Amino acid sequence: MMNNRKYACLVFFVLAGALCGFTPAIAQTSITPPAVVNMGGGSVPVTPSDTLIQTVSPPGQHGRIQMFGVNADPIFGCDYSAGSYASPASPPASSILCTWQARGWDGDSFGPAAVQMRAITTEQWGYSSHGAALCFSTNARATTTEDLRFCIGDTGQIHTKTTAPPTLSGCGSGASMASYSTDNAFRFTVGAGVTACTVTFGRDWGDLFGPVAGAESGPVCIVQSENSSAYVRPYNVSQTQMQVAGTLTSGMVIAGHCAGGINPF
Repeated sequence: MMNNRKYACLVFFVLAGALCGFTPAIAQTSITPPAVVNMGGGSVPVTPSDTLIQTVSPPGQHGRIQMFGVNADPIFGCDYSAGSYASPASPPASSILCTWQARGWDGDSFGPAAVQMRAITTEQWGYSSHGAALCFSTNARATTTEDLRFCIGDTGQIHTKTTAPPTLSGCGSGASMASYSTDNAFRFTVGAGVTACTVTFGRDWGDLFGPVAGAESGPVCIVQSENSSAYVRPYNVSQTQMQVAGTLTSGMVIAGHCAGGINPF
């Protein structure tokens, strides 16, 4: 009789062959989804309707789908096309080629996703044009809404986004923070009558993992004026805010960048 481990391999490689276009060493067959590989973990309370393969592990034991290669890297991949199976077509720009997501039981169901990673096309694909970006989304605490956080563009640029932008205080009358600013990269305009300027971060830099105390460090920041040669610098940088010092004048545009570290825990 085939044990659970061998059955898991059978299910995985049969479906991988069907989805990715190669013929596995074993005969192809049809399996009514979801194909459940139960390693002794008991019954699952809810199975999402779009599930193809589901593994169930005993409490405290990792569930692993593992591929082994010799002199070649194992590939877990996604193939995507527009059109149909019978007549595939090149994906247009902004097509989601593949999604990896993590979900957890919230007392009622598995979902929605808390974290997602997506491969997204950046142009209409053709024989010599395969532009794509890699984007990451997370959920803020006390919400169930997934928000895009950052993307690695098709030329390697990093673009960030937030739902909790930094704010200004004491930066002069009419001072304003650019709407696209984040705690990592921000731009603001100094107002009239400025005497001091404080940037308060949208999220405490020492609160990355919530209840895991001491897991994060405060940020390292740099600032500069974009429309004058005046010298400005950050000082009194903490996990919650930073001050901007130097020769600040009305209408000066200041750009800043901050990055934080993670201590071992």
